[in-house]
Amino acid sequence: MKLIENKFARYSLLVLGSFSVILGCIGVFMPIMPTAPFIILAVWCIARSWHRAHRWIYKQPLLNKHLRNWDEQRAISRSAKIFAVLAMTVSLASTWITVPFLWVKLCVTGLLFSAALFITTRPDAKTKDDIRH
Repeated sequence: MKLIENKFARYSLLVLGSFSVILGCIGVFMPIMPTAPFIILAVWCIARSWHRAHRWIYKQPLLNKHLRNWDEQRAISRSAKIFAVLAMTVSLASTWITVPFLWVKLCVTGLLFSAALFITTRPDAKTKDDIRH
């Protein structure tokens, strides 16, 4: 992933990334707010705006393989897809059980359905063994 050269754009992405981290943390405790999209946006923004953060994010054992799959193949591993869709399903069920407002339930349903559709329609990431054969 290439860093942004323009200073204003870099600082803007850093602010947006920081705000997304805050929203993602709120989403951990509130079932009506998804966490993953905000954290993904934060990682993307911060990785594009701050060189040290970019290196640090790519060195994380839990993220490295998934980020490289996306950067190199624009693909998501099957296990990550399954985990993401299951987590969204649990979040959606929790929203329908705990939130009294139908309009919120419908908005969350639409957002999570769209995210699940995007994730499941990405190609499966190929492993090194798959590429060699």
